[in-house]
Amino acid sequence: MSSETNSSLRFKVVIPRLTLTILHDEVVENDYGSTKYELGLSGSYRVKSRLDTSNQNIRVDGLPTWSPVTFDLYPIVLCGDGSPWYEANLWILSTLQNKLSPNMRTFDCIASDLAAYRQFIEEYNIDWLQFPSHKQNRPIHRFNGRLKYLIQNQEVAASTAKRRIATVIRFYRWLVDENNFQPQYEPWKDSERYIQLKSDYGSQVYKKVKTTDLNLSSSKEHNPYDDFIDDGGKLRPLSVKQQEWLVDSLLKLGNTEITLIHIFGLVTGARIQSILTMRVRHFYAPKVDDVSNFVRIPIGLGTDVDSKNGKKITLWVPVWFYRILHTYVNSERAISRRKKAFGGEIKEQYLFLTKYGTPFYDASNTNFAEFRKIRHSKRGQAIRQYITDYILPYIHLNFDKHFHYTFHDLRATFGMNLLDELLQLAQNKEANLNDILEYIKVRMGHSSLTTTNRYLNFRKRTNLIRVAQSSWEDQLSVLADYALHSLND
Repeated sequence: MSSETNSSLRFKVVIPRLTLTILHDEVVENDYGSTKYELGLSGSYRVKSRLDTSNQNIRVDGLPTWSPVTFDLYPIVLCGDGSPWYEANLWILSTLQNKLSPNMRTFDCIASDLAAYRQFIEEYNIDWLQFPSHKQNRPIHRFNGRLKYLIQNQEVAASTAKRRIATVIRFYRWLVDENNFQPQYEPWKDSERYIQLKSDYGSQVYKKVKTTDLNLSSSKEHNPYDDFIDDGGKLRPLSVKQQEWLVDSLLKLGNTEITLIHIFGLVTGARIQSILTMRVRHFYAPKVDDVSNFVRIPIGLGTDVDSKNGKKITLWVPVWFYRILHTYVNSERAISRRKKAFGGEIKEQYLFLTKYGTPFYDASNTNFAEFRKIRHSKRGQAIRQYITDYILPYIHLNFDKHFHYTFHDLRATFGMNLLDELLQLAQNKEANLNDILEYIKVRMGHSSLTTTNRYLNFRKRTNLIRVAQSSWEDQLSVLADYALHSLND
């Protein structure tokens, strides 16, 4: 963590739960739904929830009933003296209230971006509401320059810097549109341009986007022959040999949960949030039909299992692995962990828990009301830490000291394993390539074949590189042998 990140931490705090209230003027001792707070010699006051549960859940503040009144793990942006930054917090709250099911992790990032901006303007004694005529003296342009400096010194990732400046721009836009903020001079210059995209069917489409003169450009050289696949991030499939290293390390280390979680990723291609929010009830049935060789489990919005952006897809779990998980669910080890967990021995309990009975990952529908001391959510940190502390050191010591992987790479590994297996059918004329790609698309939950095609293109690239390297090295080998023999001349 950089010093820049450390210093901005004091400009943000997360509270376990925020309930929106209004001041309640009527001083009635037994008034339903209100809470009295004493102010010592100054008297007292009462507050009441903005959702009147005693009157058909009517909102007393005029907002629609679907607008949430409670938020778990709520971020608050602070000033340097510890007081809340009024305008920034008002923007966050107003944005939250317009969303039916807000993702608090997203808003935590927004608060972090604003905290970094607040830390910057206080450190350099900048009036964030003053926009003088000279562009480089305007607060947001100075912040943009600071971010460029941090990128150059590798203190902040370019992606993080871009997100920060975009958040601050949206904040100022809201101030202008909703709060009648009128800067002396325009905060930035807006322009429009068209970007070229590919539709789900492979055709070229153009989208109009609004840009500003504050955009941070990070010129990365695009290498079409790198060893990554773009599938919700840069993923690197593990080779067969690397998969063998991984399996060997898991066997030697002997952690049951970590092993099953890794196998789950390798045989389904599921993302970490989906695996770690699976429930006991999904593997409670002792018998399954062997006809299809798979047990299909719906995940995403409307289920207890998270998926990326809540997308509704189906996980295909091989029958043999389902039975292993069914055995695990009924093992003394798993039962012991569930008994320590909040909720205890119930079918809605998480499939995988730590030895303390805590989740590895908090599902998006988690109610944190019972965990008021918690100020952060579980997002698979324990899995990543185990990889860093145990799996990678074992592989470095026994196989390859330069090897590295992330859990997300298992998704790409599953996709490549499936593709390589099915390409054998295409070579034997037992299936055509389009059907194979469509099947992989379904198994991996891709929205379009464009993403699935990246796996096929990756295999073509690696085969091309392998053939080219082999041919070139054959020539070099002949030349090297000639040079070696010439030593005797």
